[in-house]
Amino acid sequence: MTQLTNINPQMANFEVTSTESFMFSGGNGDSVQGFIFKPINFDWTKKYPLAYLIHGGPESPWKSCWFYTWNVQLWTNRGYAVVMVNFHGSSGMGQEFIDSVRNDWGGLPYNDLINGVDYVDATYKWVNVKRTCVVGGSFGGFMVNWIQGQTDRFTCLISHSGIFSTLTISYSTEILWYIMTEFCPINQVGCKPYEQNSRENYLKFNPEAYVQNWKTPQLVIHGSNDFRVPISEGISAFSALQVKGVPSRFIHLTEENHFVSNSANSIVWYDEVLGWMDKYTKPTKETSL
Repeated sequence: MTQLTNINPQMANFEVTSTESFMFSGGNGDSVQGFIFKPINFDWTKKYPLAYLIHGGPESPWKSCWFYTWNVQLWTNRGYAVVMVNFHGSSGMGQEFIDSVRNDWGGLPYNDLINGVDYVDATYKWVNVKRTCVVGGSFGGFMVNWIQGQTDRFTCLISHSGIFSTLTISYSTEILWYIMTEFCPINQVGCKPYEQNSRENYLKFNPEAYVQNWKTPQLVIHGSNDFRVPISEGISAFSALQVKGVPSRFIHLTEENHFVSNSANSIVWYDEVLGWMDKYTKPTKETSL
C-alpha cells in the first residue's frame, strides 16, 4: 500500500487505548453500564490513578466519540485509568431508565456513580481509587458540585459549566422549559420554583445547601457566553470554595459558551484539567503539559 497523506505526523508517538465495557448493580438494583480504559504503557504490576468522567445531559450517554473536550485518550496518554458510567438518565437502557433521573438528580445518578467506583475498586486491582479525580461538565458539573457536599472520598474535583444552585439556575437559564421538566415529577411538567407545592423539588438536590461540607480541592471552569448555565453559577461555586478555604482555582474562558469550541481554548482546558489532576493524584510528578 502507498501512503497518500501525512496528516498530524506528531500523532505517531500517540498511543490510542481501547475500552472495556462492564455492568454493575446501580441504584434500585438496576443494571448500569460503565466503560474503563487502561493507561498507555500499561503494566499489570502497577496501580494507576483514576479519572472519573461524568457526562452531561443528563439524558444522554457516553458514546464512542470525542470533541474539543472529553477526549479519553488525553487522560490515558497522561497515565490515568479512565472510567465513565452511563448512570440513570442515560439513553440506551429504555425510556423508564431515562425518565428515572427526573426530579431525582442527586438520587439514583449519584448512587450509580458511587456504586461504580466501588465496583471498579473490587474488580480492577490495577486502579487506585484512593487517587481519583472526578471531572464533569453541565449536568456532570452539577454532579461534581453535589458530590463535593456529599462525600470527601475523592482526591480532587473539576466542574465545567456546573450548576451551583438549583434555585437560581431556574430563573437564569436560557432553557426554562428544561428546568421546569427536570425538577418536576414526571406527571407535572411545568411546575414553577415559586409554587408552594413545587419549591421542594427545586431545593432537595441543591449543591449550595451543602457548602458547609465542602473540603475537596476543586477546579472550576466556566465560559462568559454560557447562557444555559450562566457564569454566575461558576463564580458562586468558586466563591464558596474560597470562603471555605478549600484549595481551588477558577478558569474563565471569556470567548466560550456552554462548551469549548475554540481549538486554542481546548489546549488551555486540557492543560488546566490535567495539571490540576496531576497536582493532587501525582504529587511527585511534573504537573505541566
